[in-house]
Amino acid sequence: MAQSFWKLQKSGELSAADVAAAVGGGGHTVLRTDVAKGKTVIYFAGDDGDERAKAVRSAATEIKLADVTK
Repeated sequence: MAQSFWKLQKSGELSAADVAAAVGGGGHTVLRTDVAKGKTVIYFAGDDGDERAKAVRSAATEIKLADVTK
């Protein structure tokens, strides 16, 4: 299975607990979180073949690792 990276945008300034709930476990690792101007952007990584977390990934945009560090 391959490691992939995603970006998920949520409205509202989410707490750390809310961010963890938003990516829903499933083997995802939160890499970075940006909170500003009433929205939260969550950058996370995980196994792209993990069926348990498919719903979270479908709401996110797949990105490259370099996008996480911008």
